[in-house]
Order: sequence, then structure tokens, then C-alpha cells
Amino acid sequence: MNDNYVLLIGLYSIIGLTVSAVTITNYLRERKLTGILIVRIMFLIVYSIVPISTLVAVNNGTLAYKMRALDLSENGINELLLMAVFSFIGYLSLEIGYRSNFKIVIRRKPMLYSNNQSYFDRVFSSRRLNSAAILMSIISIVALFMWSAGFGGISGVIEYGRVIRSGYTVDNISNSMGFMKHFVPFGLFSSIIFLALFRTEKRVIYFLEFLVMFVISIIYSVANDGRAPFMMYLVSVLILWIMTAKNQYTRKNKIWIVIIVIIAYLLITNMDNILFLLRTGTFGTQQTDSNVFTFLADEFSFTVRNAQSSQEALKDGETFRIFKDLVAALFSLLPSRFTPEGVVKLQTINTQYWMGDFTYYGGKPTDLMAASLYELWYLGIIVWPFLYGVVVKKLDKYIEILKDTVYGKILFVQLIYQFAKTVGYADLSLIALNVFYLVICHIIVMLFCPKIVISTSEQR
Repeated sequence: MNDNYVLLIGLYSIIGLTVSAVTITNYLRERKLTGILIVRIMFLIVYSIVPISTLVAVNNGTLAYKMRALDLSENGINELLLMAVFSFIGYLSLEIGYRSNFKIVIRRKPMLYSNNQSYFDRVFSSRRLNSAAILMSIISIVALFMWSAGFGGISGVIEYGRVIRSGYTVDNISNSMGFMKHFVPFGLFSSIIFLALFRTEKRVIYFLEFLVMFVISIIYSVANDGRAPFMMYLVSVLILWIMTAKNQYTRKNKIWIVIIVIIAYLLITNMDNILFLLRTGTFGTQQTDSNVFTFLADEFSFTVRNAQSSQEALKDGETFRIFKDLVAALFSLLPSRFTPEGVVKLQTINTQYWMGDFTYYGGKPTDLMAASLYELWYLGIIVWPFLYGVVVKKLDKYIEILKDTVYGKILFVQLIYQFAKTVGYADLSLIALNVFYLVICHIIVMLFCPKIVISTSEQR
């Protein structure tokens, strides 16, 4: 390993030690799961563990296929060194944004009622939450069948998963219902609601509803052929399971946490086999990741190449894309036939820089730091993480208000899934699609759980 590799690993190690110290210190002080905790962990993975694992793997020749894309010349190494510095600055900006003193005021509107001070509140009853989740499930299932019909049904959409995720068309297949794919993730939200209701009330019907939507969620994940999003969904289910325990810190639950960690490790190291099994019904024909670090290097190493592609784009003047990408994000929510020819997603641009003249099957999404450079030039490494920190703070405050309700736990699990994804997948078009299903599902819950009038005299 040459001196440049050693220097790079040293810089990424500094980032890792800094993020780890802040994460551990704050968790020991607060003793609770928060959005910023998840973001810090993901930042640690993407901007410390993944670069180190990737550099070691490339140096050892175990990720040889990456060599055709990753520039290991003197210029390429300098770009990686510069991105390491940018990542450290971006992390500091993220923390400043989260710790900023922007007023976050969420008040209950008071009103006079029988000479007493009263306010509006919501009742998240099990019956109403279940009704909302059933509606989401119906939408998800109908959307799945409409979306998959063009590919010959569920088996077809699973078979062509990699192609679908990459945005390519399949020969002799024209899917006019591709837009319906955006509604399938409603099942992710409803599955979490059903599981939360089962954990709190132990009713068999809730568990059966969860199993149905869990299967739908797995089908959607396999069809998208993304190992990391698939793992993130499973982790969100496990986190909800822990959060809904009556006492999260009993000896029994600690044992369950250890078991869950072991299961997660086995899932990670066999993820290719598992996805291949779900697609083809055959197990053991794909390569097995030898350890977690190999899995992370293989799954997220695109973020290392992004460090170079984003800086190459800056040199070519492909920057300050913020307005272009906002337009692209808006059109990503509409059927593709309505998208004007000149609207190009950031992922498309990044893939062109990523691969150069190579023909490659798939797209390369932008991580938080690469997107920051594309969107706002070098100012982006400060502005974008800062704004993200502010958003996470606002959502943490909102969830804190709902912490004593079942829906508070449900919403938190849904949001941490997105908090984690956004660090590694920060293309505005992808974020818009993720936010779309979250916002619509949240609105459905709000419609089913109306406000009621609570008098302060009733609480005395």
C-alpha cells in the first residue's frame, strides 16, 4: 500500500473517530434513538468505513471491477484527498445546522370553551390507524399489480428488477403503468403500522395484515434490486420491534438485541444470495460477501467514485444545478411522458462522469457530499449539510411531541429509514419520490385521526 493510500485512510479515519466520538457521547447523555443519531451513524459508514474498506479492497484486488471507474492517478488521488477534507467540513456543518437555535414552534391553538382554556389534539386510536393502513395497503397492492402487469406480473417485475431500478427499458415490453410504481411504497408505511399495532395489542388480525404487507414490501425491494434499501427496511422493522417493547432495557430484550445483530450480520453477508433466491428460487449460486466491510465496500463504493465525478463536473462547469434538479424532482413525480426532453436528472449526469466512455448497466446516485458540490458549487459542502441538519432537528422536535403515542413510534421508524437513505442517496429526484409516499401516507393518517377538543379543566 503506497503513501497516498495511507494518507487517505488516515484522513478518513479522523472523520470516523470524530463522528464516533460525537455519536457515542450524545447517545450516552440522551439514551434515546433520534434522527440525528441515525444520520451520524450513516455518515460514519458512508464517509469513513466505506472509503477505507473500498481503498483496502481495491489495493488488494478484491474489487477489481471498480478499477475501470475509480481514477487512481495522481489527479484522482488528489480529488479523493480533497473530498475527505470536504466530508469533514460537511460533517461539522451538519452538526452546526442541527444545533442551531432556529425557533421551532409547534403550538396547540388555544380557544375559549365554557370559560376554560382548551386546545385541539389528535387521537391516534388503533381502529383509526388500522383503517388508514388498510387504505394504504389497498393502494399499494393495486399499484403493484398495475405496475407489474407490463412486465408479465409479479414474477416478471422481480426478474427484471435490476433493469427497472436502473431506469432501462426491457426489450419487447412497454409499460404504460410505470408511474404506478410510486404508490407501491405505501405498503412500507402500512406494514410498520400493522406491526406497531400488533406489538401493542397482540391481536392476530394485525399480525396477519403485517405479514401480507411485509411480503409486498419485500417484493418491492427485490424488484428495485437494491441491497442497501432492502437492509434499511428490515432494520426499520427490527427497530420498531425494540421500540414497542414495554421495557427496552430488560435482560430479555438485551438478549433479543444480540440475536437481532447476529441475524443482521448473516443477512448482510448473504444478501446477494437472498435476493437471488427471491428472484429465481435458487440459493447459493451468487458470491457471498465474506464480512460486513466487504458488503459495505461493494454496496456503497459508488460514493468514493462520486468524490471524483462531482469534482470533474465542477471543472467542466456542471455546477449550480439546484434549479435544474428542483425541476427534475418535480417531474419525477409525474408520468415520464410529461417530462420535457431537456429535463435531465442528476443521477444521469453523475453516471456519465462516473463511467466516462464505458457502457454500464445502471445509474449512479449521488451521496450527500457529491450532491452538495453539484448543486451549489464549493458552497454546497457547507450549505447542503447545514440545511439537512436543520431539517433533521425540526423532524426530531416534531416526533418528540408524539413520542408517547403509537403513531409517534411509527413515524419515527419511517423517518429514520429516510434519514439513513438520504446520506447515501441525496439526488433531489430520489428524495422527492421518497418524500412523496411519506407525505401522502401521513396525510391519510391525519384524515383518519381527526382533531378533538381537550379542555385543560379535564386534566386537573
